Amino acid sequence: MNNSKYGNEEKNRLTDLIPEKKMILMERFLSAQQFIVLNASLWNYRKPWQVPPRQINDNLIFLPLEGEFEISVDGTANILRRGDCVFIPEHITHSFYLHGDYSVWSNIILHILPLYPYQRNIFSGFNSPFQQLINPEAIIKQLYQAIAMRNRNTNLAFSYAADILRSVIIDAVTAGTYINKDLLLLSPRIEQACVFMHKNLSANISIEDIAESINLKAVQFRRIFQKETGQKPNVYLQRLRILNSARLLMRYDYNLDKVAEKSGFNSTSYFCTSFQKFFQMTPEQFRQKHR
Repeated sequence: MNNSKYGNEEKNRLTDLIPEKKMILMERFLSAQQFIVLNASLWNYRKPWQVPPRQINDNLIFLPLEGEFEISVDGTANILRRGDCVFIPEHITHSFYLHGDYSVWSNIILHILPLYPYQRNIFSGFNSPFQQLINPEAIIKQLYQAIAMRNRNTNLAFSYAADILRSVIIDAVTAGTYINKDLLLLSPRIEQACVFMHKNLSANISIEDIAESINLKAVQFRRIFQKETGQKPNVYLQRLRILNSARLLMRYDYNLDKVAEKSGFNSTSYFCTSFQKFFQMTPEQFRQKHR
């Protein structure tokens, strides 16, 4: 112990609590750009009920409360109960079915949209989509509070739900089940290309323009970009533009023409069509829901 003006005391920095590799991963995750919770809701079910195989444009998190659920993700099925959860990244085929003999089933569902311009999807970093919560009752209680908070302030409720979700992922890092080593680790050239796209969203840039910005031929750039990000560059650019338009709708009172222009869409009608296909709602509906 060290003597101070208050007596014998010593600051404990917990330097041995988290191994170095896990600390690095936590830093990468927590420093990544923010994500938004599009929806957090509590559902009750009775038979017959099922969600046949489908894909959606956001990340889905499913937490059983009462009863058992048979869930399939990308061809792998599992039975989930209270204390389990499943992380389903966007565009991954999944289905839900009621399992067992219960009078009622219930669960919490969250829809998440990462607002990242550069890194891979943070919700693809688990060793399995099927996870067990480290502190399930505490997490469930907090999510109940977030859902109840929606009745007064939706934005605050979803911001709180995002904080809860971050703590769940940090728990997974500590447990060793979140292993996304590629988080924020693009090569310098491809990261530079992503920055170029992000800075020129409102301009009429082509794949050739992006490739030229990092001194690559278009064919070579397409191949390297898809290998590192898992997406074709034109799909990635379109996603950036839609996400940018979502930010503008949430933060400003721009009319749709200006939102389309600032996000790099050639026409407002094409912007509205692309936005509705991605979010399953019109830009105005999105603005009203997430302002």
